[in-house]
Amino acid sequence: MSVVKSPLRRVALALAIVASACASGDPDLAALQRESAASLRMPDTVDLGHFYSDKLSTLEGPQRAFDAHVFGVQSSDVDVHAFYDREITRLGWQYDFLATSISSVELAAWGWCKGAMVFRIGIQDQPRAFRSEFYKGQTFRTVFDARIRGRDPSLGCPERIPR
Repeated sequence: MSVVKSPLRRVALALAIVASACASGDPDLAALQRESAASLRMPDTVDLGHFYSDKLSTLEGPQRAFDAHVFGVQSSDVDVHAFYDREITRLGWQYDFLATSISSVELAAWGWCKGAMVFRIGIQDQPRAFRSEFYKGQTFRTVFDARIRGRDPSLGCPERIPR
């Protein structure tokens, strides 16, 4: 095994490694934001926050791109799910049970997939999810995170199963 001794060669090798890690085939932030599902908005929602990141290569490995909004609404979580399920499936997405695991500050979650992308809705447990200032002095019946993110394109979408 040869050791790369030239500083210029070390930099070139490092750039090649980063480029190959980022070229995994999953979409970048711009591709996610161009997807029509990324602009879905339930009527009468209040946009409380926009969070996003392009795909990155870190010491922990590649991090996929994502684009997320946190919304507040006076509708129930059942209404939120019904709206997104109807609209996202109309756009050609299919239910993805793998995207439904909930985080420690969520009450429920649903997910859909399309190629190398996942769209997910997570209903937030409001008192635990954010500090009170985040809600900007407003109260909501439901607060939810709507996000689109990249996924490994070789996975494909899971087989359709009854919900």
